[in-house]
Amino acid sequence: MDLTVARPRIPVLTSLRFFAALHVVLFHLQATKIAFLTGPMSGFAGMGYTGVSLFFVLSGFILVYTYAGRHTAAKQFYRARFARIYPAYAFSLLLTAPFFYFGMYMFKVPFLVWSAAHPFVAMGLVLTLLQAWVPPAAMAWNAVAWSLSVEAFFYILFPFLLPRFEKRSSSQLLWMPGAFWLLGLAISGGYVLLRPDHLAGVDSNVLNATWLNVVKFHPLARLPEFLIGMTCGMLFIHNPGKQRLATPLTLGALIALAIVAR
Repeated sequence: MDLTVARPRIPVLTSLRFFAALHVVLFHLQATKIAFLTGPMSGFAGMGYTGVSLFFVLSGFILVYTYAGRHTAAKQFYRARFARIYPAYAFSLLLTAPFFYFGMYMFKVPFLVWSAAHPFVAMGLVLTLLQAWVPPAAMAWNAVAWSLSVEAFFYILFPFLLPRFEKRSSSQLLWMPGAFWLLGLAISGGYVLLRPDHLAGVDSNVLNATWLNVVKFHPLARLPEFLIGMTCGMLFIHNPGKQRLATPLTLGALIALAIVAR
């Protein structure tokens, strides 16, 4: 596929985003005790946080699909990303500001304890999209916006990473998703083995464990997911004839998810 030719939209990704977002919503409904799911649905909802990982993979894939071969200047890319993301982000902060205040000082929400002790630092981090770099502040103000803090880091790196991915041949790219997956697995696996927070177990009720929050929120810990997406994006546009493998691979992933969720 010619990298310089305008590429068609991929409507199926919209559906994939919808189901990933629904999975995340189910996770939060169960974690906050708004809904009490039982049986297989409970196991499925309990893994809903993986929907965020899928969004990070999709982000890398879509950015490569959109910009590979375009020779877009970094300044132009940053301007486009800022215009697309920050106005809506700022509006979300405006809407959630009252909940942030009452959560800190009236309801004493556990994951806002650090923010209540350092309110101006927390607000500064959130306004500059740096909250994910400071684990106790990751869920400050608009809790779900930590993922945008991570995305902002990916956006900064992308113009520098893309030329390096474009230079790779298909045979070189083939082994890279597995390598990045193992790197991500090493981060979470290292946490399980080393137990730096000395926890007996981990579930959605654990909110203020420092190293667990590093694994969950820190941009460097989530970078392998974005790199997997970038690699898959390059493979996708370099090998159009092999895209027929997408359906069986997707079905296999869904079957594996169903087995694990039981």
